[in-house]
Amino acid sequence: MAHPLRPAHIIVPNPTVEQFIRFDIAEKTGVAANLHIRLLTSYLAELVREADPNIQILDRMDLQLLIFTRLQDEAFIAENQLHAIKRYLNHSATRASARMRGFQLAGELARLLEEYSFSRRPMLASWQRNQRTLGQDARAVEEWQMKLWRALFDSQRRMKHVHGQNTAVSQLSLFGSDPEPHSGAGTG
Repeated sequence: MAHPLRPAHIIVPNPTVEQFIRFDIAEKTGVAANLHIRLLTSYLAELVREADPNIQILDRMDLQLLIFTRLQDEAFIAENQLHAIKRYLNHSATRASARMRGFQLAGELARLLEEYSFSRRPMLASWQRNQRTLGQDARAVEEWQMKLWRALFDSQRRMKHVHGQNTAVSQLSLFGSDPEPHSGAGTG
């Protein structure tokens, strides 16, 4: 048994598992104290940062800001043929409400793309090869999501630079982990 005054270090994949662990330990032992619980993503980001300060793992907030910034650029939307997104953003009465819609959409897309990076790596690998994975009924949605993914990230899941910006790599940004799809994994 671990020393009661030393914290138990636990790494979890998401906040739901963290809460489950806390409740389960409290239920079984009567108390859930001195637990040092961290999310896997923040733990891995710290390890990467310690190994190479020039590498940055994008978290959901970073990704939301990246997507929001890109969605405000009409040239980016036109160049990547993101017509569905443009229609959604243009369905606003004012420029301010369009920006608000863009920020909210960027948040939802960041959540979705983060989830895809954890649970649908084979799908993202197919998207990098410009191959669709979903059935006909989801084709339109998959089409614009794939275009957005390909516009944001290269084949190694590094953030692409925007035209007109310095393209010299002074900082490498990765989203998700393990750029190679796992063989035999389904699109789950």
